[in-house]
Amino acid sequence: MVQMPVSYTDVVLCATCGIDYDLILRQPGDAISIVALHGGTLAPYTAELATELAGGDHNLYLFLAHAARP
Repeated sequence: MVQMPVSYTDVVLCATCGIDYDLILRQPGDAISIVALHGGTLAPYTAELATELAGGDHNLYLFLAHAARP
């Protein structure tokens, strides 16, 4: 039985960046940061909403999960 990760730390420690997930960081230097830790397949449209909210002015941190491998 496959055990699902229960936290962000579990995913980062048990998955491979660039294969299972991607991290996107944009820092234009604003004091405000928009963070989406449930992007990609974890919560559809979360990353897109965060990107729109950040626009070109705010810092942006995205965690984009990919579809689970068989």
